[in-house]
Amino acid sequence: MSKRNLTLVMTFKNSAGNHSNISINGVKENLTEADINGVMDTIIAKNVFTSKGGNLVAKLKADIVDKTTSTFEFK
Repeated sequence: MSKRNLTLVMTFKNSAGNHSNISINGVKENLTEADINGVMDTIIAKNVFTSKGGNLVAKLKADIVDKTTSTFEFK
């Protein structure tokens, strides 16, 4: 049996100039660039998260990681 899991990994620049990642597991398959852009804009505008280097101040990139796990059960 195979199980598929998509994870959105968003990379931001923080106040200190360092990179900071936020990951969301189990995102939908039809997630668009516009959807991701909007979420990242909201995170920055509403100061939803902070990092060791301070507030998140800019979007750098976003990746959708597609992980498929195959399980073999033996009895």
